[in-house]
Amino acid sequence: IGDALLKGQQVMLCNMLEELDAATKGGIIDRAGPIYQFSHDIVQQTVYGLILVDRQKLLHKTIGDALLKGQQVMLCNMLEELDAATKGGIIDRAGPIYQFSHDIVQQTVYGLILVDRQKLLHKTIGDALLK
Repeated sequence: IGDALLKGQQVMLCNMLEELDAATKGGIIDRAGPIYQFSHDIVQQTVYGLILVDRQKLLHKTIGDALLKGQQVMLCNMLEELDAATKGGIIDRAGPIYQFSHDIVQQTVYGLILVDRQKLLHKTIGDALLK
């Protein structure tokens, strides 16, 4: 049974990739690396409108479950990394607050981050501060 399920999943993945490729070639979606997105809001709204209401609810639940699972995995990984950095003397922890152990450590770590990631980091911090 396991082999049959695995083969079925491989076929489904192959079909999905073929469909994504066809949709990309047809201008329905755009691809940026591993990310696919609709080429325009109107295209997204039209496709969404074609989905039956019951399937829309299932779609929302599936996306919500995936996001929640992803957040749980990311949170677990983040906590593990913070723990390792604390043990390694890179950061200090005071209750729920983490901070670099020294300014030079902070500057060194920041310098290792690619410029485009630095911009994303700034935006993320700014968004969090605005909440």
